Amino acid sequence: MALPAMFAGGKTGGSAKTGGARGNQHNRKDEAVLTKHAVQKRVWGQLSSARAAAPAAAKLKWQEIESRKGVKGGQIQKLKKQFLMAWVGDPTWEDAYFSQSLTYRETDTKKLLGKWIVQGRLEQLIGKAEAERAIVSRADILGMTSTA
Repeated sequence: MALPAMFAGGKTGGSAKTGGARGNQHNRKDEAVLTKHAVQKRVWGQLSSARAAAPAAAKLKWQEIESRKGVKGGQIQKLKKQFLMAWVGDPTWEDAYFSQSLTYRETDTKKLLGKWIVQGRLEQLIGKAEAERAIVSRADILGMTSTA
């Protein structure tokens, strides 16, 4: 798994103990030999360090996310990942932090216009047999069952 240059470890100019490389064992290793967990740990650690120098808006957003701890349905992990992705997209914090949402709602309404007529009046207008057929066929169209 290849990392962007900003996440790759191996900074130079270290101490005699480590042989020139600064940092802990995780950021001294080449990213090609790191496990997925180690890569994630490195990225989250770098985000933690970057938050210290973040603008007030980004710090406030992180505090809002942290305040959701213990809240049922708080989606804290999802929000932290979104925060991470916003930082990865703009590690210089130039756009501080942004949020975008899209809501789309569609309503489909069908109306049936007509006049109510009682069965007796219908029988007078078109006859008893025709009225019975009209009532049964209308009930079939509407998905109703008739008890004729």
